[in-house]
Amino acid sequence: MAPGVILRSSPDEHARGAVLSSGQAPEQGLSVMSNGGYTMKLAALLPACALLVAGAAHAGHHASGKWKHDAISLPGLEGPARILRDVDGMPHIYAHSERDALFLQGWVTAQDRLFQIDVLRRTASGTLAELVGPGVIGNDVQLRTLGLRRAAERSLAAYSKPMREGLEAYAEGVNAWVARNPS
Repeated sequence: MAPGVILRSSPDEHARGAVLSSGQAPEQGLSVMSNGGYTMKLAALLPACALLVAGAAHAGHHASGKWKHDAISLPGLEGPARILRDVDGMPHIYAHSERDALFLQGWVTAQDRLFQIDVLRRTASGTLAELVGPGVIGNDVQLRTLGLRRAAERSLAAYSKPMREGLEAYAEGVNAWVARNPS
């Protein structure tokens, strides 16, 4: 545990020798105390965390057993391929070509993390303020000045042809998921 941070589960621990910073009095419930005087009530967060964990565990569980299998037909695949999700919701991609595997990886990534992809793309491009508002304009200006997007576009030509084809297949998979799920 970090110096100056005290985890206590009851007010009795204060009486048994736990030291609080700045002469703070013990409070009811489980809390984390720091020297800065900031208190986060963990007792209020525990039910929410329990619900989150239970919901995540249930999301991958299906009555049929260990695997979730939804058959879909995707244009852009060169051969037979499939995505199976285990009880934890982890995708397992089976494809007859590397290109199809990368296409499906793009599909799965968009399915699970499209918002994260968009935020990271906008952050690197210096256009995050378009999504979240003027509070990040300073960051956008700094990232545009650094030119990460320009550097990425210039470095693309330096990649080998198989690497560019793989990146293109991945992007096609992301775009295919977006086209199939427009809302």
